[in-house]
Amino acid sequence: MRNIFVFILVAFMISIIVAEKPREVRPVVQTRPPRAAPDIDCLMTGTCDPDKDPDCCRYWG
Repeated sequence: MRNIFVFILVAFMISIIVAEKPREVRPVVQTRPPRAAPDIDCLMTGTCDPDKDPDCCRYWG
């Protein structure tokens, strides 16, 4: 009976130690944001005006 009590006590202590251990935090991998679709005026004209619509210029290169 005493052996069972000691076993339960040791198992409880080990579980507390494991729970208190700080978990390894992985760095979050930064992914590129999705490319924004150009607006319809940009698609119709095909012109690039970086001041007006930089996404359009990125789309057309």
